[in-house]
Amino acid sequence: MEQFKKLLRTRIAVNLFGGLFILACVIIGAVTVWPAATNFSSFHLGFQVGLTTVVEFFLIWGSIKYLRVLGKEAELKKLYYEENDERTRAINEKTGGNVLNACSLIILTAGILAGYFNAVVFFTLVACCVFLSVTHKILYIYYSKKL
Repeated sequence: MEQFKKLLRTRIAVNLFGGLFILACVIIGAVTVWPAATNFSSFHLGFQVGLTTVVEFFLIWGSIKYLRVLGKEAELKKLYYEENDERTRAINEKTGGNVLNACSLIILTAGILAGYFNAVVFFTLVACCVFLSVTHKILYIYYSKKL
């Protein structure tokens, strides 16, 4: 169980680091890029800020969830059994699991960062992330019923 606690602490650190990195990029972008961005529409800037806010929310929510679980032994065991269940592992293996989620997050972060410079690249990368996420969800539903 100690190894699982270390894993959760690592997840918390990664979530917090990612959240701080994205927040720093938003602040830098708001100070330097947005005032000079006359070629971007208000829709683009609003969509980018909204998307960044959602990513920040999920990173903070994940950190809080894991912090709460670390404090309660019963919830820690429950989460451990959920993540290490054979059926859940098989479904994650078939659907691409953590790799696909990491790729989606990397593409989304790249899209948010590229959005400060080019609107077409921003919307293209966001569309790629949406495609990956929808494909993952469809595969997850399919294998949940098949296995």
